[in-house]
Amino acid sequence: MEKKLDEEIKRLHNPGSQKTIELFQDYAGVDLSAAWCWNNHDSKTVRTKLNSLIKLRGDVVHRSRKVTSGPPEPHPVTKAGLEKAVSFLKSLVDATERAFDL
Repeated sequence: MEKKLDEEIKRLHNPGSQKTIELFQDYAGVDLSAAWCWNNHDSKTVRTKLNSLIKLRGDVVHRSRKVTSGPPEPHPVTKAGLEKAVSFLKSLVDATERAFDL
């Protein structure tokens, strides 16, 4: 089972909310899709937001800057956006931990 878990974790090189939910369901017996909701965030909204943050992270890490004349393009991540992402991820961690308390 440990070998299979290692293989599954390696598949997360291309992560997403669905893969994460399946991993926790298969190996911890916890349904995160039901647990990932709080305040004004339902489970679908949480999964969509997590997927968009994962995509943004991939875009930022794997992009190459184009050399252009004129002013530089703004960075896709702003301070305000980063603060919102950190707040969201903290809430997601809290919701995930609560799922294990049930």
